Amino acid sequence: AQAQKERKVVVYNTTTAPDMLAIANGFKMKYPFAEVESYRGTGEKLIQRISTEIKAGQKNELKIDLK
Repeated sequence: AQAQKERKVVVYNTTTAPDMLAIANGFKMKYPFAEVESYRGTGEKLIQRISTEIKAGQKNELKIDLK
């Protein structure tokens, strides 16, 4: 429901470009109305970006997968 309202999802990841493309394509199949944006970085860069966004007051839902 939130994806339909926002029309955009940002995926913070450390995965390879082909894997991220597969994730984005799978998401687009289920939610064709939504744009998928990817931010790829190291763990440290991801934490820094997320921390900056939180401090700036951006509302984000955060899910972490530590596989």
